[in-house]
Amino acid sequence: MTKLIDKVGIFAVSLVICLIYFDAPYRIIPILSVVIISALNSYLEKPIFTVPSVIAFGLTAWFFPEMVCFLPLMCYDCFKERYFSVCLILIIPVMSNHQKLSGGLWMIVLAFLFIAYILKYHTVHVEKLRREYINLRDELVEFSRTLENKNKVLMEKQDYEVNLATLNERNRIAREIHDSVGHVMSSAILQVGALMATAGDTEIKANLTDLKGTLTTGMNSIRNSVHD
Repeated sequence: MTKLIDKVGIFAVSLVICLIYFDAPYRIIPILSVVIISALNSYLEKPIFTVPSVIAFGLTAWFFPEMVCFLPLMCYDCFKERYFSVCLILIIPVMSNHQKLSGGLWMIVLAFLFIAYILKYHTVHVEKLRREYINLRDELVEFSRTLENKNKVLMEKQDYEVNLATLNERNRIAREIHDSVGHVMSSAILQVGALMATAGDTEIKANLTDLKGTLTTGMNSIRNSVHD
């Protein structure tokens, strides 16, 4: 879009120069020619067409001085590092027709060529920065998504490790209860049973029976807790 704005501006200035310095009845021919060629250059953007068309226009301008006014627009498409020599060739029609270009027009055209070069350099530089910005933005978005995915994986792994650690700790506590308290309770129940077998007093047996029931209830509660 920036190139199109540059070319429209260059064409407008070139058209004003042509209308001021030339009054030929057929000046509509170079105007239409430059519009068609420049439009095709913008549409195709292929050196195989751009370079020959610009050279042909320059050679035509050698014989028709009024076409010199539009050389800056033609050179705008060739103001690239690989095709800069083509622009230097197009200066020849300007210098060869300098006597026919009244009022210092040849100096104006040369100055305008330099301005067109500055515009093209600025536009290319801006477009390059824009492309680099877009690429950098895409890379940052991709990098951000990658970090989010890695962070999600790490969070899931952390949750898994926490759950695993909790389960291991729960199993350890249950094992210790089963191995320590469970054995003590079982031993106590057996001892109460032995006391019941040897006790002769009915009241003592009753008390021992209640104690055994309490220990058995506690033992069952421990077993249920360990199982859970």
